Amino acid sequence: MNHIPSIFSEKSEEFHLKEYGCLRREIEIAQKDARSLEKYMAVAVGAIWTWLYSINGDSWMWCIPCLLATLGAIRAFGVNRTFGVFHAYISSLETAFSKSGGPGGWEHFIEEHDPENSNGAVLFWGILIFSTVAVAILRFCHHK
Repeated sequence: MNHIPSIFSEKSEEFHLKEYGCLRREIEIAQKDARSLEKYMAVAVGAIWTWLYSINGDSWMWCIPCLLATLGAIRAFGVNRTFGVFHAYISSLETAFSKSGGPGGWEHFIEEHDPENSNGAVLFWGILIFSTVAVAILRFCHHK
């Protein structure tokens, strides 16, 4: 996309700096939501397991936590993709405002020093899904 000069071009720096601040706040909110999703999903799965154990639930009912964990992982994947879009745009802003030899900004720093920064979330969702599937299989085999 080509930049088309407008009547507001002289105010573009101010606009981009304010936009940068707003995007950073959106990222903070999204990160908090992602951590809350993980926490509440782990609590929900544990509560459902406790309930199913207490009522000696039918084998098929033990698949409910699998479904919840999978839906949570799909939601987390969507949030992670949003982080990727934010990262790309903020990196372009940092490049535009960076001086030669300067730090380049947080997005450039994190890309260089921790390029796999979402591995913790991937590990969490992988373990949660694996655990729910394993428990469902064990309960199904145990009830036969």
